[in-house]
Amino acid sequence: MDETADTIIDATMALLAQRPFAEVTVHDIAREAGVSLAVLNRHFATRHAILRAFSRRIDGVVLAADMSDMADESPRDRLFDVLMTRLDALRPYREALQSLLRSARRDPQLALALNAGALNSQSWMLAAAGLSATGWRGRLAVQSLVAAFAKVLRVFLAEDDVGLPRTMAALDQELKTLESRYTRLARLFGHALTPDAAPAERAPDHPAPAQPMPDVPEPPQEAPPPVAKAAPKRAAAKRPAKKASAAADARSTAPKPRKSGPKRAPAKKDEADEA
Repeated sequence: MDETADTIIDATMALLAQRPFAEVTVHDIAREAGVSLAVLNRHFATRHAILRAFSRRIDGVVLAADMSDMADESPRDRLFDVLMTRLDALRPYREALQSLLRSARRDPQLALALNAGALNSQSWMLAAAGLSATGWRGRLAVQSLVAAFAKVLRVFLAEDDVGLPRTMAALDQELKTLESRYTRLARLFGHALTPDAAPAERAPDHPAPAQPMPDVPEPPQEAPPPVAKAAPKRAAAKRPAKKASAAADARSTAPKPRKSGPKRAPAKKDEADEA
């Protein structure tokens, strides 16, 4: 994102801090940013596009933060730290965000646009916490996170304490509730989130798993399968022998029809009687 785009975003947020979204026109934005309408259009086709760019800029701030100290934390604790980092990045834009939320209540199109941007942003927040959301279950999980963060955002915008104790308490409670619901749904439909830590983070924290990979003793374990396959061949070789013995038995029983000789004897006796 170049300097002109950043200037346009800053001008839009400054205007939103002063008036509702419906009263901020493209002419106002161009005038505030000191650019022509042509330049404004070349960078952003709509006002909603400017809001999406603002959301992506906040995403970049969070993703660029050092998260290496979260490697040993639970997924919920990592997500807590990531979302608090996002809230810290939103501090300078509190008044503009308050104006946007008020406008979204009266403008369904704006509400849908903000939700679409939030879905994309929260997917990246999960990624920053080492979690991946895939499939329809993952989309539901991200949408649940968007709704939970919106509740926390209202507390954040209304809190005056620099330490944000109420905001942190609200975020912790929302994440606990989400975790409980997720656990119950995962038992019925399977897991929607999977751990997906970056290799760069995983290497220094878990050096041991790299050791079993060069182990040589594992390949010989593949040798036994050919022996097991040879066994059936031997069994098949024994079966013809059984057939041969069966044939031999048949031959041994072949002379039995010769016992029909005594049947001819009665015939000779008949001839003698006739004589």
